[in-house]
Order: sequence, then C-alpha cells, then structure tokens
Amino acid sequence: MIQSGGVGERSFFIPSAEGGFVGRRFYSASRASWDPVEDYGFRIMSAEDAKVKIWDLEFKRLIDEIEVSGGSSVNIKPKAEAIMVESDKPITFEFVHSGRIKGYYGWRYGAGVTYMSVKPNEETFFFLPTNSSNQAYIFAYEDASIRIDDVPITIKSDSYFLVTSPGIHKIVSDKNVVIQLIHWPLIPPVQGINGFGVVVPCIQTVNITHSLALTPIGGGGFPITYVILGVAVAAAAAATIIFKMRRSKS
Repeated sequence: MIQSGGVGERSFFIPSAEGGFVGRRFYSASRASWDPVEDYGFRIMSAEDAKVKIWDLEFKRLIDEIEVSGGSSVNIKPKAEAIMVESDKPITFEFVHSGRIKGYYGWRYGAGVTYMSVKPNEETFFFLPTNSSNQAYIFAYEDASIRIDDVPITIKSDSYFLVTSPGIHKIVSDKNVVIQLIHWPLIPPVQGINGFGVVVPCIQTVNITHSLALTPIGGGGFPITYVILGVAVAAAAAATIIFKMRRSKS
C-alpha cells in the first residue's frame, strides 16, 4: 500500500495488509487532531460481529477498542499520525468525507475519486458519502453475476453497473470486479472535482492471494527508537562527567 498526502477532504478505500480489501489488518495515515463537528472519519464495516483494535504506530500503543455489529458500520477518528487496525473478523476499511459541510474550523469541501476490488464469492461492504452526489461504478471484464444489497444483477463483460444511493452497501460477485467511487458535495449545486490522483487496481489480479506472516505490534510503551536515543544521551552525559572528573584530578 502507498499513501500520498494526509487525511483530510478526499475519501479513499484502504486495502488490507493480507491482500484485497477485506481482511483483518489495515495500515493508514491518520490525524493527531480532528474537527469535532466535521462529518468525516474512518468507516469500519463487517459482515459479522467483529471486535476491532486501533493502534498508534508511532508509540506502539493501543488507543481504542470497538465492536462492529454484523451488516453495519462504525465511524472512528483515531488521534494518531499513523494507525494499524486489527480485527478478529474480516472487515472493510474506508476513509469517508461526507461532503461540503460546516465544521468547527469553517467550511470543508469533501470529495473523492478512489477504487477498491471485490474478490469472487467474498461478501464485501462499502460506504457512499451521505451529503454528496455519488457515482459508484462496478466494472467487470467478463460476464459477472452479482448481488447488490441482495438484489441480483448481471454485468456484461467490459461493462459496468452504477450505484448512487448514499450509505452502506453489500456486494457479492461470482467474478472479479472493481468499484470506482466518485463523489462531490450536494451543496452548492453544479459541482465536480478539480483534481485527483489515484491508484487503479488491475482487475485480472483481484483474486490473487498471498501468504504473509504478520507479527504482533506489541503491548505498548515507548517506541524502541526513543529508548535507544535515551541510552545514547545517558552514555554521552556519563562520558562528559568522567572526562571532567579526570581533568579536575590532573
């Protein structure tokens, strides 16, 4: 995963460290401070009841534990520059800004162009912003039978299906598909997106799986870098004292 820029007014899907967009561990940039009024944040979705932990990667400490009910979503605003999200059940993870709204620090213009992939026969949830005009294109490169919110739909090869209604959605497909989300604020009208840069996934590689051994983040405390720095400072101070003592004796 590669992220460019900070977490702010652009929505984006976050891939799992295990591959694909449904998994048990995710990494992302975050924010040390959040607007308490602005309607944005990370959205966690799960098909099953899930217990989720959020870790501060800089200080290697647990900052929050939440429960997500199956078929629903939870919005979080973890106060950290970088985070790891760890779940006991498969989840999807997305940063969502709901549109142009007034926050504590003034008006914010939330928009986005982002992609996610869906593996065959894997129940996947995604969220469309609530205060935005949404265009979620579901692309297939071969004939695909999908279910969107339990409604059966067929997408012909090299074609698409469009979803526009805000809120949480569930998709299951028998073939690889890719979802492209474009959204911009409802108010004021006649708007669009003036610039973006996104990674576009290859649809033929969606169902490739990888075998990875992910190590635990640890039980908290100061990061090892600070420990090493503290030892180095203490050693330098001790050396200075010894040097002064020897000079005074001579």
